[in-house]
Amino acid sequence: MAPFLQRIRNFLPQPERNSVFPEALWGAVLYWLALPAPGKIWLLHLLGWIAILPWCFLITRRRLGAPRVSDRRAPLSSVAKEVHPGVPTPSHPGRRAPGSQQRDAWHLVPARTVQREPRSENKPEWSPRSILGWLIGVNPFRQIWTVSFLFWLVTLHWLRYPHPLVTIGWIALSFYLAFYLPVFIAISRIAVHRLRLPSLLAVPVVWTGLEYLRAHLLTGFTLASLCHTQYRMYPMLQVCDLAGQYGLSFLMAGAAAGFAEVFRQENWKKRGAMLVVALTPVLGTASYGLWRLHQPESGPSQLKVALVQGSVDVVFPPPPGTNEKMHQQYWELSLATVRHGNSLDLIIWPETVYGEFLIDGTPDALPPPQWAGSVAEFHHALKQAVQASREHLYTSAQILGMPMIVGINRQEWTAEGPKIYNSAVLVPLMEKQVALSQKYDNDPFEVSGQDQSKRGSSVSNNPSAKDPHLGEAGRENSPLANAPSFTPPIEVYDKLHLVMFGEYIPFARYFEGLIQLTPLSTLQVNTEPGQKPKCFVVGEAQLVPNICFESTVPHLIRRQLRELRKAGFVPNALVNLTNDGWFWGSAALDLHLACSVFRAVEFRKPHLIAANTGISAWVDSIGRIRAEAPRRTLQVLLADVTLDDQVTMYLVLGDWLGILCLGFVLVVLCIEFLEKLRTQKQKDVPNST
Repeated sequence: MAPFLQRIRNFLPQPERNSVFPEALWGAVLYWLALPAPGKIWLLHLLGWIAILPWCFLITRRRLGAPRVSDRRAPLSSVAKEVHPGVPTPSHPGRRAPGSQQRDAWHLVPARTVQREPRSENKPEWSPRSILGWLIGVNPFRQIWTVSFLFWLVTLHWLRYPHPLVTIGWIALSFYLAFYLPVFIAISRIAVHRLRLPSLLAVPVVWTGLEYLRAHLLTGFTLASLCHTQYRMYPMLQVCDLAGQYGLSFLMAGAAAGFAEVFRQENWKKRGAMLVVALTPVLGTASYGLWRLHQPESGPSQLKVALVQGSVDVVFPPPPGTNEKMHQQYWELSLATVRHGNSLDLIIWPETVYGEFLIDGTPDALPPPQWAGSVAEFHHALKQAVQASREHLYTSAQILGMPMIVGINRQEWTAEGPKIYNSAVLVPLMEKQVALSQKYDNDPFEVSGQDQSKRGSSVSNNPSAKDPHLGEAGRENSPLANAPSFTPPIEVYDKLHLVMFGEYIPFARYFEGLIQLTPLSTLQVNTEPGQKPKCFVVGEAQLVPNICFESTVPHLIRRQLRELRKAGFVPNALVNLTNDGWFWGSAALDLHLACSVFRAVEFRKPHLIAANTGISAWVDSIGRIRAEAPRRTLQVLLADVTLDDQVTMYLVLGDWLGILCLGFVLVVLCIEFLEKLRTQKQKDVPNST
């Protein structure tokens, strides 16, 4: 072997080692270095193509961990000679001599010659040192799980920021995700060693199948997928319009398996051929990407948008006045943008930053238990609150002089009681004027407060006296209550894919006290999921909104686009409203932005991200980040967006690659199960006779 290759091989984890810990740790370090994070240089993202290389060594190694006692046959053969001198012994460890019986010398050793250490009757003492020793002990898959657990703890450390109790969720999620790596290595080893499949096929198929499973199991979690390491490598991203993010992960895993095979070859001819095979997915992906990048943009229509980014970190419980502070930040930034004379078509605020509730109600809505009046009086007050909350939004758009998309909490009163939704609303401009004139150059909240101090309160049975949420938008002593009786048309999208333990507690509807055990008790809400997607039409733009981590779920965005196209819409842009103040400017912001970049490429739609604390961004339809705001800063991004209504292969066929790969994984598991069952039956037959 050439000296330089020998030096590289000595530097890399050696497949002959007994312990798997070094290889597992090497892979975790390379993977972590390649993931999006603040301050990393772009060259580190290239490590994603070799991140799982050490794990491929573990897959192709003949045996994981130290040899078992039953496999150490040379010493036992000498023992067998002493006990049975006439019995032929194997000429080589692991091989039977010619003419020998079916059982080797190990089976001929009398039971009394096998010495076993006596079991200690004392119970083991569990200490941090003993637990660590157990985790990184001789069991190879326990070592791999431990490394994977540490990797996820480091990668997801930002989950613990909002509240101390969230640390439990951080550890629990890391504990669950840690199982994917040992399962990946175990299933790949079955495919390579038992089914005799080449690692070039087994590794990418198993990896992609498990990524697809992770995106769906337990509501799904796609952050820190292998492909996300390439979110700023624009030529590499373009293949995602064919098979989604799973296509790029498949190619990257296949390339890593090819590089691992290069190091296993012992002559230059095979080594060169395998290097060509390993570089094929890399060069093929880059070639397709360069071709796509030079294609002309399809849509001539333009939309000029202002993405408003404030900076208010989320903590539990929120300090008094947090909502007012947040709303005031965004209002002042919006007014400053308008005063600078920017010609805009739309202004966008992030998730839940609008300070008031949007109130809705059904005809059969029932009053809360503390309501003092009749049901008819409650319905009258509810109708006024519904109108007032909408006119409040409409007045904000009138003052700014342009339509708005804002993130807001929506409360709907029903026969089952009030329900809370995490919503995005499109507030259009209307010709009809309301009581609050454009002569006011400040926040409608402040105008309402000034006028209220002059008028005083004269309403005894309004909902604000009975329910705090209803009262925030339903103050009848505000000037909006005196406006003509009409309800401005506001388009509403309710978030479909909620975050478990972040927006709702499972089974909290049936166990009322359950929510009191969580940080959500400080907000007194348990959010309900929405029912259908929505398309916001602004001129020629047909915008599809998604909220928070919905942009991390590719099959959800695909389902929304397909349903809207069936309904007659032609979506040509995506909008993400998110409040990432939960994560205090950490790497979570980069991981979230990476997902939005992939959604833009998969569907060939520009993606506009308005994020509290960042990272607000304008991503075009080929995944280029045209503009982004620094994290935890006050800034307004101006985007001159080219609309794009292309239909991609991924939009039509969906997760075909992920489904096929997961099917392969299940077939491998079934074959292994049947083989184990057959072997067990063969062992049971001699015992029964």
